[in-house]
Amino acid sequence: MSETTAQVWKDRYEIERPLGRGGMSAVFLAKDRQLLSKRVVVKVLLEEMNEDAWVRQKFFQEMEALARIDHPGVVGVLDTGQTPEGKQFLVMQYVEGQTLRSAIQPGGIDFTKAAGLIRQIGNALGAAHEAGVWHRDLKPENIMLQRSGNEDYAKLIDFGIAGIQNSQFTGEKTKIAGSLTYMAPEQFSGNPCAASDIYALGVVAYELLTGDPPFVASSMTHLVAEDLTMAMPRSRRQDLPEGAERSLLKALSFRPESRHTSVREFSDELYNALCNAGGAARRSGDEPARRTAAEPGALEMAHVLFTDLVGYSLLPMDRQKQCLAELQAAVRAAPRFRASEKSGDIITLPTGDGMALVFFGDPTAPAQCAVQLAAALKNNPHLKLRMGIHSGPVYRVADVNANANVAGGGINVAQRVMD
Repeated sequence: MSETTAQVWKDRYEIERPLGRGGMSAVFLAKDRQLLSKRVVVKVLLEEMNEDAWVRQKFFQEMEALARIDHPGVVGVLDTGQTPEGKQFLVMQYVEGQTLRSAIQPGGIDFTKAAGLIRQIGNALGAAHEAGVWHRDLKPENIMLQRSGNEDYAKLIDFGIAGIQNSQFTGEKTKIAGSLTYMAPEQFSGNPCAASDIYALGVVAYELLTGDPPFVASSMTHLVAEDLTMAMPRSRRQDLPEGAERSLLKALSFRPESRHTSVREFSDELYNALCNAGGAARRSGDEPARRTAAEPGALEMAHVLFTDLVGYSLLPMDRQKQCLAELQAAVRAAPRFRASEKSGDIITLPTGDGMALVFFGDPTAPAQCAVQLAAALKNNPHLKLRMGIHSGPVYRVADVNANANVAGGGINVAQRVMD
């Protein structure tokens, strides 16, 4: 197919223009005629790759990977089909914006902005890992920055060489694939794992914070001589917190078992270090250190549980007060709420007839809390509660009394879901 010839595939997708071309596939911008000309991305196997069994397997596995992952930080798959010539294609969500590469600046970007982006990427990768998917090709070019209103947030794209546990599409042995600068040593021996994504995120974070990758892009000597080829992060950016340097070096360990136990552990640890919380002393025993809030105005991904009492405005004032007190007691007793409050991963906002619980970190926290609340309120049948959940970007702000608050799409949509 000529990349300049407009075609309609599956009697639905009108091809507008090429967006890019890699070693295995080409990507096009298209209009979905069945969805009011909504823009989508169509990825099609190159003709010369259509007969390669491994490439075809990875193409179907990309569809499987995106179908498994349900997270706002990962591009969504919409459809699949074949071109008139019989070549397989995928239809994916169109992410309008720029890649993370455009955000990298000489000397590194602002710590607060970097912390928020790294944490967003870590949460998205964490969701992929929980679904049994390893990206294997994480790099700035495969991370989009999408703008919504005045907000930017990260979204992972291109799972074309992803590793998938218990895949429906098997048969071909894993090939060595990836982008040299971001590939973990074990990938070069054909043994990628979840820790390989931690390593790649470490390289991305290093580059975001210093402006340069830790290794020479065209060199493979770092695989056997790490101490000779890797510049210490603080030698490139002296104001980088020591805790952030330790976190980066751990993620970049050459042995997978020496890295963090999960990608979320790494991204949260680095986030805390960049927000001057990484070295906070633990208060007692195994109690986790409380997370220091990001500075007001910092963009973060939040997971919001919005609640209100049905018929609250019709109650006498004394009953309103009593019902709110009972709801608050049920919330405080919920194990998920207590755990998040203990670790400092929550902001609680009163709403008059209920409350909003803004969780940071674990995207399943609001759902867990909602289930626990529903169970607890079975003993209080007079309390009728509506709940809405949404994950999205928020800004930390301070209210008129200088109390912690948030604003942005994440909490606004949660309220609309409830309504």
